[in-house]
Amino acid sequence: MKTDAVGPRAVSAATGVSTDTLRHYERLGLLPRTARTPAGYRRYDPAVISRVQLIQRALVVGFSLKDLASVLRRRDVGEPPCRAVRALVGERLAALEQRLEDLTTLRGEIRRVLQDWDARLAATPLDRGRGCWTCSKDEACLNDGRASVGFARSSTDEETCVAGEGMTADEADDLTSVEVSSILGKS
Repeated sequence: MKTDAVGPRAVSAATGVSTDTLRHYERLGLLPRTARTPAGYRRYDPAVISRVQLIQRALVVGFSLKDLASVLRRRDVGEPPCRAVRALVGERLAALEQRLEDLTTLRGEIRRVLQDWDARLAATPLDRGRGCWTCSKDEACLNDGRASVGFARSSTDEETCVAGEGMTADEADDLTSVEVSSILGKS
C-alpha cells in the first residue's frame, strides 16, 4: 500500500462530500477500488480528491451519476471520452435552453397574474383590522389560502366575487371546483 494514501475523512474534508458519498461513488464505479489496510480501512490515492471534485462539478452542470460512470470508465481504460462528453454537454445545453424558455413563459404568466391581482385589490376596500379585503365568510377568504374563491363587500354592501366575475356568494356556491379554477385562471 502507498504511504501517501489518505483516509476517507481526509478526502471528505478536502472535497466537502461525506464518507458515505465516497463509498457510493466507489460502488457506482465513479471512483477506483480503494486499497485497504490490514484492518479493512479504506485508503485512497490522493488523486481521488481531484476526481471527486470533477464529479461534483459535473453534477452541478447536470450530468447524472450514470453518465459520469460511463465517461470515467472510458477514460480509465484509456479510451478518449471527448465525443461522449461533447454529446452529453450538448444534451444538457438543449435541456437548459428549454428550461429557460419554460421559465421565461412562466415568469410572464406570473407577472400577468400579479397585475390582475393588483388591479382587483386596488378596487377592493380594505378591512381596517386585518389589512385585507372584507370577506363575508372567513372560510372562503383568498388571503388565508384555504379556499379558491373569496367575496368582498362592495360599497353598496352587496357581496361581489373577488375573482372579478360579478357573482354573488350564492351563485358562487353553485360552482364546481373546475369552474372556480377556470375563473381564477388555473388549469
